[in-house]
Order: sequence, then structure tokens, then C-alpha cells
Amino acid sequence: MRTFTAVDAVIAAAMICGAVTAFAKVDTMRPDRVVVYRQNTIIAEYPLKDDVSFTVNGKIGEVGIEIKNGAANINRATCPKGICELSGAISAPNVRLICAPNNIMVEIRSNGGKKNGGDVDGVSY
Repeated sequence: MRTFTAVDAVIAAAMICGAVTAFAKVDTMRPDRVVVYRQNTIIAEYPLKDDVSFTVNGKIGEVGIEIKNGAANINRATCPKGICELSGAISAPNVRLICAPNNIMVEIRSNGGKKNGGDVDGVSY
């Protein structure tokens, strides 16, 4: 039978530190704002915690966006098929709603744990 050595203690401590660091990083990536783009330019930005409805002008008409209960959705659009309205609400960071005919994109962002608003650069599902 093998005994617990100093090397085992170092490995265990490293694993515990890694787990604590990972949980701390995940906690700082909570969604905090909704950003609306038209042709890759930011045209509106609202806190995700606020319940608000607003309209933006797209390429072919108006697009209505609603933020409610920590989620955002497109609730009105002048596009022909209305696929963006059927997409439902989003609430996770780096998830997007797109109204292609109007060139409008709605994105949930997080501060990524940085004071200057840096986001994570990848999402895996």
C-alpha cells in the first residue's frame, strides 16, 4: 500500500487552486447588458437587469426589442418572414438574435470580469 507523499500534497493543492479559480472566473461572466447593432455598429446598449421596450430603425423598417426578466427578444419586426420574432428570448452571454433583412443584431454581453468590459473570446456548448 502506498502512502501520501509531499508530491501528492502538491498535486492536490494545485487541483484545488485550479477548481477555485475556475469557479471564480465563471461567476464573473454573468450577462449584464444587451447590445444592439445595425450593420456592425452599436446603436443601443441597455442593462439586462432593466425591463425596457424600445424600437430601432433597420434597413427596411422598425424592429421592436424587449428586455424583461433578464432576457431580451425581438417582439416586432417589419421583415417579410418574421423569423427573428419566432427565435424567442436570449439570456446567456455571447448569444445573438438577428433580423437579417433589417441588418439588426441583438447580443447579450458580459463584462468578462474586467472593468473595461472585455468579453470571453469563445463559447462551447
